[in-house]
Amino acid sequence: MYTYDITYEMQNGERRTCIVTHYNLVKAAQQAARLLPEYDPNYKMLVEIKEHIYD
Repeated sequence: MYTYDITYEMQNGERRTCIVTHYNLVKAAQQAARLLPEYDPNYKMLVEIKEHIYD
């Protein structure tokens, strides 16, 4: 499993980041795109997806 930082934009232009854990980057993006509109009613679009690097 990999952890991805998913940055998304809201209707007002503000950007937020959430973390998704999945085996595949594309599937993580699809999961986020499907779930974020339900979680955040102000969701507009995905902006960036990158592997989460632990320090």
